[in-house]
Amino acid sequence: MTDEIDAELSEIEKMKEENQHLKRVIGDQGNQIGDLRKLVTESLPKEDDWDYDPQERELQSLKSEVGQIKQAEALRQLEQSYPGFRELPKNKEFLDWIQDSPVRADLYRRADSMDFNAAQEMLSLWKEREKLREEMGVQVNTQRRQALKDATMEKGSAGGTRTKVYSRQELIDMRRFEPDKFSQLWPEIQKAYTEGRVK
Repeated sequence: MTDEIDAELSEIEKMKEENQHLKRVIGDQGNQIGDLRKLVTESLPKEDDWDYDPQERELQSLKSEVGQIKQAEALRQLEQSYPGFRELPKNKEFLDWIQDSPVRADLYRRADSMDFNAAQEMLSLWKEREKLREEMGVQVNTQRRQALKDATMEKGSAGGTRTKVYSRQELIDMRRFEPDKFSQLWPEIQKAYTEGRVK
């Protein structure tokens, strides 16, 4: 019985040794494969190494040159259409406006990557916004002057005229169902808001 155990132990030891030997052989073969891969990789031309094909190198050079010319032309057109646009990234109000909308943030990112159409769209939106703000500022100043003038006249007049008081719901309904009338009365409605005549 001990002979059988010794024989089995001996066989187990042989199997262990064979296993170790096979692991070494597999490891050596893996190293050889790695060395061969490295040699093959080094012998192939790199993607940015155009020396092996002079025509391809010339083509890439021309493409790059044309791209630079297009970029310069696009920037010139933007400068012509939107003078001072290069200063906008320094403008905090502009940057806040960009960050307020994912769409505008995407346009800004694309414009920064030299997408001319995205830059033009973003700049036209900004220009329209600024124009509307300016118009609203002029309109508000005009309305304030008129309200001051009306208030002065009412104070000096003997009878004074009664001014209309609007309900908020009435204005909402007028805007929804009678937009032309609402647009026509817009200066009066704004005046009513400033004078507190909207209840």
